[in-house]
Amino acid sequence: MVRRSGGRIWFYSVPEQCEKSRYWYVSPWVRTPSHMFLAECCAEDYHGNHDGRKCDWPLVFVLFDTEDGPEIARFTVELEILPAFNATGIPDGG
Repeated sequence: MVRRSGGRIWFYSVPEQCEKSRYWYVSPWVRTPSHMFLAECCAEDYHGNHDGRKCDWPLVFVLFDTEDGPEIARFTVELEILPAFNATGIPDGG
């Protein structure tokens, strides 16, 4: 187990994209989250920080305790896109 100030470091990979790459995610929680929740957090990290926006989802995420340790869990994670709406005022007469 690897700890960093403010949380614990977890490692994950996305084998469909690059089998040998391992990424890390720092969880802010004192208690260990469920592996399913952790996979969702890693997916959010991958999407925002590691070319995940360019991928075709769903993707498989593999979780590890340490950078070179054995696999502890594997999940398929889907990307849900929620629509967002923004209104802009229109001046009178327009």
